[in-house]
Amino acid sequence: MKIDIAKYINKIPPIFRNVFFLSSIAFLVWMLFLDDNNMMSQYRLYKELREMEAKKEFFKKESFAATAEYNAIVDNPQYVERFAREKYWMKKDNEDLYIIVKTDKQ
Repeated sequence: MKIDIAKYINKIPPIFRNVFFLSSIAFLVWMLFLDDNNMMSQYRLYKELREMEAKKEFFKKESFAATAEYNAIVDNPQYVERFAREKYWMKKDNEDLYIIVKTDKQ
């Protein structure tokens, strides 16, 4: 019993028998899914880039705030005392310091 392969090959549409079409499809599959720089890794890297840019903006704002606070401390001696009392809970020798912590009861 002889199988007629040509009969089955002729049933395939001509576009799918084209070598250039098949190689283009293979190239697209390789580039989209199998390569080191595939679409999924590119999307992950793009998302990571956006997160890092947001962090960069946050740290830039924090840097400006810290610089402004530093300049206020250097220029104003009254601000130094206020800063030390608020941030580091420092007190004068003849004072008592009471810290009140508010808790939210829900």
